[in-house]
Amino acid sequence: MNAIAAEPDQPREVRTRSLLSPSGPFCARRSGPATRCATQRRVRLLRRVLYLDALVTSVVGLALIAAPAWAFETLLGQPAALDTAIHRLAGVASFTLALLMVLVAHRVEELWWWCWAFVVLEVGAAAVATLHAAFGLPEGAEAWPWWAVGILSWAFAGAFLWGIARAGAEASPP
Repeated sequence: MNAIAAEPDQPREVRTRSLLSPSGPFCARRSGPATRCATQRRVRLLRRVLYLDALVTSVVGLALIAAPAWAFETLLGQPAALDTAIHRLAGVASFTLALLMVLVAHRVEELWWWCWAFVVLEVGAAAVATLHAAFGLPEGAEAWPWWAVGILSWAFAGAFLWGIARAGAEASPP
């Protein structure tokens, strides 16, 4: 951390390196109430969760678009589907959702409360996957992919909630 001396009557300014800072590689902190740097620290977890979820969602989406039969039947051990068009549509939706996550992550200081939509998504996906794994597997289907989706979605939902709690501790939605 490099301290930069200001004029005698000006507050002392400290610049720290932040690679995720939308305003550049340095973030100026001043003593006093909530500053831009403090906001960036509060939403750091939320930004990282958004980027990680976007990565996972885009990889799944691209796999569903490119090779839905291979992804479902060979990789995940599910019974053969009569038509893979619905899987490709789910892939397009997943990839688009990943793009929205990245857009929110880029402006998370102002849009942190939009992450509630991703909490609803992850809780819904987790509930469906967990209930399907526990009670709705068709004959010959592997259970592990559904448990994995359920666990991962519950983890993302918890991480989003934790990030929202940290971001909302000092600021309310606009």
